[in-house]
Amino acid sequence: MCDSCKYDIVSEPFERCLVCLLPSADSSLCRSCAGAHSIVDAWCVAARSDSLKTLLDRYKFVSARAAGGVATTLLDARLPILPDDIVITTVPTAATNQRSRGFDHTAHIARKLARSRGLTYLSTLRRLDNTTQHFRARAERLKLSADSFEIIGKPPLKLLLIDDIYTTGATVRACVGALKSAGVSEVYVAIIARQTLDEAPHL
Repeated sequence: MCDSCKYDIVSEPFERCLVCLLPSADSSLCRSCAGAHSIVDAWCVAARSDSLKTLLDRYKFVSARAAGGVATTLLDARLPILPDDIVITTVPTAATNQRSRGFDHTAHIARKLARSRGLTYLSTLRRLDNTTQHFRARAERLKLSADSFEIIGKPPLKLLLIDDIYTTGATVRACVGALKSAGVSEVYVAIIARQTLDEAPHL
């Protein structure tokens, strides 16, 4: 991605609530959704369209690791100064997708971001199944995500949860719920791209 495309993305911040998509200039989460989903704050780079869509598609489906570095740069530019005691974690990728790509694409971005910010990366969640959300309707996504994650060890009290794409939010909500149940007091969320369900891949 050229510098001009990068600038076009980061210079126009995503000014809508990640969950309900209503205008939200201060962050990517309105107060109502923050309370309903037990998230302190959230940030999103941009909608999944144009050059950002191409970048993520190459990263996820062609395993172009260099694209992960660009995605990390975009996410880093979108995030504010974070607390020194926050720990970065991720929504875990399904094992089948990890095998097909040869790596966990979201963890790859999270580790690079942690190094860039001088923060700690920690794997805190494990998937209990190999299902993927691609090609699934909203009801299926919600049902599949409800009990799909378990906690690894004892998580820290303050976490930044990273995922690449937010569609219905089912996966993020399930992860946040598991983390809060395990004693995490503050969960923040960072997303690279927001898409609506009708924009998701279809068979």
